Amino acid sequence: MYKSLKNWKEAIEKEIDELKQELTNQKDEIKSLHKKSIGQDRLISRLLRRTKARAGSSAPASEDNVEEVQKISVQSNVNRIKRSMNKATVAFTAGLTHIFDHAGVRQNIVFDHVETNLGNGYNPHHGVFTAPVSGLYVFYSSILADMDREVWCRIVVNGNNKASVNARGTNGRYDQGSQAIDVQLQQGDDVSVQNAAADDSIYGDAKIYSTFSGFLLQQDVS
Repeated sequence: MYKSLKNWKEAIEKEIDELKQELTNQKDEIKSLHKKSIGQDRLISRLLRRTKARAGSSAPASEDNVEEVQKISVQSNVNRIKRSMNKATVAFTAGLTHIFDHAGVRQNIVFDHVETNLGNGYNPHHGVFTAPVSGLYVFYSSILADMDREVWCRIVVNGNNKASVNARGTNGRYDQGSQAIDVQLQQGDDVSVQNAAADDSIYGDAKIYSTFSGFLLQQDVS
């Protein structure tokens, strides 16, 4: 059983590392887009200066070009300000420290051990994450079924099923299922992991085998 649990732990760590790498790649892509945006802003500024210089010696019709470039510049500044406002940091990881036995249908699984809760979006008393800001989020849950037991769980947003998790322990063994999703949330939307079938038994102890995690990937500042 020790080797099986060790393998499950290694699998969890591997999936977390893959999510971290994906996040790093997306951050690099955002930085690249940011650099391109700065280059475009500089180009617009140069065009604005040239157009203004020409407007001083050209026919009045060139003023339309000046006004159009000014509008583009203003919009570019607005977009840059919006990007600078994207400073919200939201991330949480919570684990189950006890066996969650005789779970009811659609009952929230309360992951009571909070490892991280940046932004204070996760409530460890109810097992519910409430989005503090609107944006694109990533959520992950790993569920360990108790020995010789089967569990059916799901990740829900505002009570609506977004992904399902199944694990079935047999022959004196445990089993683990996991699921990850990315979803667009509005401020105030809630996300939780619920038990789907009656009388399920989800394993948990101080080593934290069952977890619920999430983080804000990109804030919506439109």
